[in-house]
Amino acid sequence: MRDFDIGKRHTFRVSTATMKLVLLFVLLLGFGVTTSSAASVERISLTAPDTPPDYGEFFGWSVTSADYNGDKLADIVVGNPYQNGEANIYYGKKSFQPTADEILSSPEIDDSGFGFYLTSGDTNNDGYDDLAVAMDWGVNKVYVYEGTSEGLKDTLFKVITPPSGYPAFGFGHEISLGDINGDGFSDLLIGACDETTSTSNLSNGSSYLYIYYGSESGIDDQNPSFVAYPGDGMQVGVSLAGDLNTDGFDDIVVSVANVSQARDFNVYVYKGSSNKNLSSPQKISIPTSIGDGSIIGKVASAGDLNGDGFDDLLVGNEFANGSWEGEGKAYVFFGSSSNLSSSPDIVIDNPNPQYNVRFGESLCGIKDFNFDGFDDILIGCPYSLDNGTTYNGTAYVYYGSPSGITNAPSINLTEEGSFGWAVSPAGDIKGNGQNFFIVGTEFGGAYLYALNSSNDTTPPSISICSPTPKQCFNKCTISVRGIAYDNINLSRVETKVNDCKWQIASGTSSWTSTVTLSKGENTIFARAIDTAGNTNETSVKVIVR
Repeated sequence: MRDFDIGKRHTFRVSTATMKLVLLFVLLLGFGVTTSSAASVERISLTAPDTPPDYGEFFGWSVTSADYNGDKLADIVVGNPYQNGEANIYYGKKSFQPTADEILSSPEIDDSGFGFYLTSGDTNNDGYDDLAVAMDWGVNKVYVYEGTSEGLKDTLFKVITPPSGYPAFGFGHEISLGDINGDGFSDLLIGACDETTSTSNLSNGSSYLYIYYGSESGIDDQNPSFVAYPGDGMQVGVSLAGDLNTDGFDDIVVSVANVSQARDFNVYVYKGSSNKNLSSPQKISIPTSIGDGSIIGKVASAGDLNGDGFDDLLVGNEFANGSWEGEGKAYVFFGSSSNLSSSPDIVIDNPNPQYNVRFGESLCGIKDFNFDGFDDILIGCPYSLDNGTTYNGTAYVYYGSPSGITNAPSINLTEEGSFGWAVSPAGDIKGNGQNFFIVGTEFGGAYLYALNSSNDTTPPSISICSPTPKQCFNKCTISVRGIAYDNINLSRVETKVNDCKWQIASGTSSWTSTVTLSKGENTIFARAIDTAGNTNETSVKVIVR
């Protein structure tokens, strides 16, 4: 017998035999993918080691992505917290394979639930992202693994535990990495709660946020910042919110359960700053239909949905009522130079509402998925039903636009096994410009998706408009401008001078780049790359006197 967080991410006592029967039922159901738009989507099903039935029961429970080996390709991590738990790493490469290249195992003995939550960031600013792994309820540790040119080290970089005398229960539920003080080091946000025991000098029944700061030696585990929140202490959600006010610092968003009879949860937004100031957050109350102190919202950065230069905030309310009880909703709050609105700028209704299907249980920004210049979002609904009987979880993609997003999703993705339980942006895993994201299931599955460009063999066109051939300059730093076009989607434009390295230009269809020339004759190269990996190159010769 063991405790495990199932369904609502609350703890239940379930036998190992029962969990295996549940998994076997899910696996026998098969899978399917559907889309509601004309977009063609590439799907990669990641392989769980040794399944079924031994180790893959909760493969896909948690997912994250970063560049752990510094090769400029996105790498993927899928958590499987079943029994002792493991984290499966898939390194990006041109011939990407769905089998794990590396597996990190739990440093603990017994049922530690290693891989319950995952997050990534460069904690020591060495150019290689690091991985933080949280454990099951009651273990109260977060492990950090260091990225290197060879990938993630399988030896521990840091072990983070609560300071003596501070709340420990649920330490690591949830976690997020990002640079909130602008020093170039990713900082680690850790949620915790104190629902059952009194802690010295602190009120019982509260939720907590710890912030451990990055440094040249990685996470400083000795001097965290600490914030306590009133409530019933059941759960807390934490995330980096992006730069909501464009001041150059990542901001923090914390979702906290209220007292048990309150029909709302609270979202606290902290502006990042160089002085680590966590005072005076903006508090936003989100109504819920359930008076339950365990209800929190899922929070994440949406990216810049409307292209106004401010990152936007995404909040999920999985138990919200609509035409059905517990159908779920999600909300967008637009970033600005001042505070966020006290009410959502956009309310996203469940596109396929049914009873207790939990739309908004997971969500994230996925960068500019369709390369139209606006960031896009992904929302999971892990308990949507097929014919009223079979769990066919759904993940919905919403495209950004000048007005934000519309209420109708642009792409619907469906798999079986509570698909949509976990989501994460990924990026370019193959080096061909495709922008992938990850969707995990509650029971035994993880998938990568990107717009499919495998049938596109037409190269893009590109021109340099300025400077002109043989143009002379009296300075070495100049601006290069041009235009590019592709029949489907441009991924990026890059420039370089002579034999220097390629650098990404600003913009795609209309692009600019600042380059540094040498005395004498120089050749400026520009190339356009589309989402299928097709490339076209042009150049111009100029002279510096």
